[in-house]
Amino acid sequence: MKRAAAFFTMATFVCATAHAEPTRTEGAHWHGGVLVDSSVRSALRAETKEQRGFANDESNALLYSMVALPAVNAAMNAPNVGDAASLMAVNAETFGVTFALVALIKAVSKRERPYATAAGLSAYCVEHPTTSECKNDRNASFFSGHSATAFAGAGLVCMQQMEFGSRFGSVGCGAAMTIAGATALLRIIADKHYATDTLVGALVGIGTGMLLPYVMHFAPWAPLPVARDLQDARVAAPAVDAGTQIAPWGTPGGGGMALSFVF
Repeated sequence: MKRAAAFFTMATFVCATAHAEPTRTEGAHWHGGVLVDSSVRSALRAETKEQRGFANDESNALLYSMVALPAVNAAMNAPNVGDAASLMAVNAETFGVTFALVALIKAVSKRERPYATAAGLSAYCVEHPTTSECKNDRNASFFSGHSATAFAGAGLVCMQQMEFGSRFGSVGCGAAMTIAGATALLRIIADKHYATDTLVGALVGIGTGMLLPYVMHFAPWAPLPVARDLQDARVAAPAVDAGTQIAPWGTPGGGGMALSFVF
């Protein structure tokens, strides 16, 4: 069974690599926004190129942090090397499936990024196919890989804490989801994605970050169970743990983050 899990993880990375390249240079199949995309873009898109570049860099930094965080949680909190290794394998499987889905859907949908549609690059690149603007991933808007990956990492953090208790991890589920949400928001500010790209990416990431690990590894009937000792320890532990939690909130008039204490 362990060999099957390793093969499954490796296969997802192979699929992601195989499907990543076609989105870069081929013509777009889908242009423009749908639903609230145009109004959200107008409201959130940064005004200057420098601001958009800064938002893009910040989204990259948050993305890397959300990829690393589930592994840090596993390394810091697993009681032995075996459990830590099995949890990191689950992380790798989750991100591998996420990468594969992102690459596959991007290759099929070929949605033009909002900045490319606004600049008329689809028509421009027919006449100037060798320019730098026409060689990048301008037709890889749907769906947002940053959003999917960040929410997959947040989903893993939430799943770890739901399965092993609130003490498992240095950053809570609410904080992880807030970071993932900020990543998605920055992709719109940077004009790299429409709102629908980030929303779909978030849903996919939550699915691969929470549903996939539960079905495959944490459910009572999971085919490849991992870290059973950690789950048993949580059941035997007291029901109330001391700690803090950061959670986002929002209303039509505004929003913010709430800090709560349990003791």
